[in-house]
Amino acid sequence: MLEYVKQIKGIMKVRIKSLSIIFIILVLSSLLHMSYVYASEVEDFQLAKQVYKDEFYEEARSYFLKFLSEYPQSSYYLKASIFVAMCNYKLGNLHKAQGQFEKILDNPEAESVKDESLYWLAKIYFESKDRSEEHTSELQSHSFISYA
Repeated sequence: MLEYVKQIKGIMKVRIKSLSIIFIILVLSSLLHMSYVYASEVEDFQLAKQVYKDEFYEEARSYFLKFLSEYPQSSYYLKASIFVAMCNYKLGNLHKAQGQFEKILDNPEAESVKDESLYWLAKIYFESKDRSEEHTSELQSHSFISYA
């Protein structure tokens, strides 16, 4: 009987060690996977940004749109949205770009990109030659500067 108990204890120790090793492997693999996902998120954003810098605006817009759909919780989400609107501006789609910049300005979480959106909206309004009172007051409503 004593021999039987010793065998069971030995088996249990081996199983506990095996389970511990399996647990450690699972934790490490999930950490590596998270690291890979973040790395590919950054790489995808940087690739799209480089395509924009190389002035391939149609392709850059596609890359940024794909980025936005694949990484909706990304810390780069708002910046990618700005790039989509900038691509539309560069491609001559001023009305579409205007709508995108206005949508960004209406987002309460977009404080970090509001100045950039205002800059591009002002550029669009100036270039569209539609300097109506409506556009001027719309720009002023989003600005921190009062126009006297």
